[in-house]
Amino acid sequence: MKMFRLLTGVIALVLIMLTGCSTQSPDFSSVLKTITITGVPVKPRSSGQIAVGDKIQFTASGLCTTPPGTKVTDPGVVSTPVNGTTLLLQPCDKDIGSVVWSVDNSGNGSIDPNTGLFTAGPGVGTVVVKGTVQGLEGTANVATISIPVTPVVLDHIVVSPKSPPPVAQNGTVTFTVAGVGSDGLAFTLVPASITWTKVCADTVATIAPTTGTSTVAKAVATTGTCAITANSADNANGDDIASDSGTFTINNDVALKSLQSTKLTPPSAAIAKDQTQDFQLIGIYGDGLPHPVPNADINWTVSAGGIASIADHATDVTKETATGLKVGVATITATLKDASTLTDPTKNSATGSLTVVDAACTTPLSNQNTPAATTATAVTGPLCLICGVNAPDNVIDADPTNVAVLNAFLGVGLPTNEISLTVNSNAAAPFAAGGNAGFRVTDPSGALLSANVLNAEIRVTTLLGGVVQETSIPYVAGGLIPLPPLLDITLLGLGAGGGAYVTLPTTKPFDALRVTFSTGLVSALSSVNVTTACAAVDKTKITP
Repeated sequence: MKMFRLLTGVIALVLIMLTGCSTQSPDFSSVLKTITITGVPVKPRSSGQIAVGDKIQFTASGLCTTPPGTKVTDPGVVSTPVNGTTLLLQPCDKDIGSVVWSVDNSGNGSIDPNTGLFTAGPGVGTVVVKGTVQGLEGTANVATISIPVTPVVLDHIVVSPKSPPPVAQNGTVTFTVAGVGSDGLAFTLVPASITWTKVCADTVATIAPTTGTSTVAKAVATTGTCAITANSADNANGDDIASDSGTFTINNDVALKSLQSTKLTPPSAAIAKDQTQDFQLIGIYGDGLPHPVPNADINWTVSAGGIASIADHATDVTKETATGLKVGVATITATLKDASTLTDPTKNSATGSLTVVDAACTTPLSNQNTPAATTATAVTGPLCLICGVNAPDNVIDADPTNVAVLNAFLGVGLPTNEISLTVNSNAAAPFAAGGNAGFRVTDPSGALLSANVLNAEIRVTTLLGGVVQETSIPYVAGGLIPLPPLLDITLLGLGAGGGAYVTLPTTKPFDALRVTFSTGLVSALSSVNVTTACAAVDKTKITP
């Protein structure tokens, strides 16, 4: 298939008039002798090709006979050979008549029969466009032109969103680009052919990545505007660059006025006494994106009871730092100073809970952590009526005064039975070896516990991925001293709430802890309370 130059191609069909006209006629009337059809692409391509979906506007013009006495040197006169005879013709001085447009292959193109607007495709290949004029004095005049139709090419690209709502500092907007083919349908872009640029300094905004079908603009400044542009070399001609842009606007004040709601992060946390936890108020804005709200716009409060205190973060102006003062649960509240900035003023505050455990438990396993800890229970033995664990999740809940009860009420005096409570951290990485891990336990009756009793009836086990790593060995005073690891017991006086920390010196990593209560013929306890599970216990902070 040969390419053609559409803008300059002229095809003329010369028809011989059936009747002559007298040069002596006093009433000269021009006669149409030839017609020419010309096409102008609606959207020209530098390659000159016509792809599926492209449009061409065709028009027809004619040359008519000239009156007697016309000279070849007269303006507009053209010496034109017609059927072996050279005639002096000139552009017709009157309407050449209506043109009827048609194509020879409707699979490769179509044309409006009245307007001459041609559309290429849907097929690929050659199509012949024909213009027919019913000539003056009944002569049929026809002209044709061949058009090679090529496959669909990229016509243009579209970046979205065009003008997303303003974002606050550190806010982001994802810009994407899509291709539109010459047929008006979606065109698959080659990601490597797309490059992203911005018109603003790096101190205003950044974009990443700079290639591919999407990029993320991030606000660095508190105010500013940045044009985000996608450029594609994957187009019809290869030497042209298709591009489109969107506008990224940064404005802390405008963004705050579009605030929809707020939330506190984390919504809950568990720490040991004297440890700290950072909280941050996150605003959900009109664009649906989350942004930290500056502390200057917030009133921070903590519930009464002296369980925790709060203060501004040392370096981050969007965070508040809470410090655990004593065992208990505190409520942390962040309230916007100006509720009028909210779309719904009733959503001007958010709360979170902070659980403070004994200072000795420096790494509590809690359902307030992220991810949340979970529990599992088991009972083994030949016969143990009403044996089990009551309220197992109390050992990981937000209130450190709640207890899980390992109960063997009708198992004492019978052959050995075991009731166990396992706490899984669900953490992505295991806890390192080298510290003490275990539980805080108390006697349900409130009595002081005996180290001998605990050593004989309580075991602590570490696990990793559900597999036992280490287990403490029971030891009764006066008996043979077993090989390590021994249960490490630190008894607590009544002033510290009674009970004891029962821990295992770890030599292997772990991600779960298990406490096992064993009963038998000579058991001294029928049940035991478990208040806290600790992946790390600082024995120097245990209050006797």
